[in-house]
Amino acid sequence: MRAPSFLASLIAGAVLSFSGIAHAQSKWDPRPYESQLLQWNISLNRIHEDLMKQVALFFEFLTDNKSASPTDLDTAAMVLLGVSQNAKKLATEILDFKPKVSRECISLAQRQLILESARCFDIATRLNFLSEVATSFLTAAAIELKAINSLRDGDLEEAELLNHIGNLYRQLGVIYMELERQRAGGQ
Repeated sequence: MRAPSFLASLIAGAVLSFSGIAHAQSKWDPRPYESQLLQWNISLNRIHEDLMKQVALFFEFLTDNKSASPTDLDTAAMVLLGVSQNAKKLATEILDFKPKVSRECISLAQRQLILESARCFDIATRLNFLSEVATSFLTAAAIELKAINSLRDGDLEEAELLNHIGNLYRQLGVIYMELERQRAGGQ
């Protein structure tokens, strides 16, 4: 019975030793990638806060349609347009960054740098989650903007439906944010 466990320990030690040597030789530093992920996370949190403010304001408009002056609706539309533009900018940045990370992960895997490639693929997964967050918030803002236009046109039923759909996209973005946070905590 001792031979298999001794052999397993010996193999595990050799793998860890090899991985340690490979890590020392690779000089791959994940910190710039993780720093960029953190910056995007901060920006996405700001977008979410702005989106939440507009959702709350829109709910007030829906509950008391007479309080929504054209100026209030124009202001809300401008803010949502800004949120949409910020989300689109982030989504584009993230999508442009994804190929660079993918190439880096493949290169590390081809060099058989196990620990580094695993960490890189983890960063790529987190990047995918953040991409989904940005896309969800972009969609939510665009739909909320349409809801404002429906409210402006006096179609309360359509405005409520669009608001509900926009809120679902916002919630989807929040779910992806949580998945990214959980993945980041697992490192």
